[in-house]
Amino acid sequence: MRKGIARGFAAGLVGIGISALLGAAPASATERGEPNCGLDRICMWEDTEFDGTRYVDVAAAASDTCHEIDWWNGDNEISALYNHSRTLKVTLYANDGCTGAPFTLNADSLISNLNNFGFDNEAESFKIHN
Repeated sequence: MRKGIARGFAAGLVGIGISALLGAAPASATERGEPNCGLDRICMWEDTEFDGTRYVDVAAAASDTCHEIDWWNGDNEISALYNHSRTLKVTLYANDGCTGAPFTLNADSLISNLNNFGFDNEAESFKIHN
């Protein structure tokens, strides 16, 4: 019995040692749960999986207003998007002034990797609308 316990303990120590040597990858935002974006807000992140800098975090209010994504910190750097509005859509545009190729995301939807839709690092402006 003592040998079995000792072997189990030794195997556990070996497993811990291997994990420490290899290093455990940090959990992404999606693995940790829903991304951090308040209800009725539109949020956009620099990196996929809702990681990196959150360059956009605005209240979801329908209007004809074109929102420019900051030219230095965020412009052409958006890789993940969460439309946490209950009823509104958000349309990203490839150019300033809400011009260029559009990409629309419905209400209460999220995309962890815009590359899957051919729009990674493309957004320069956006509108929130019905």
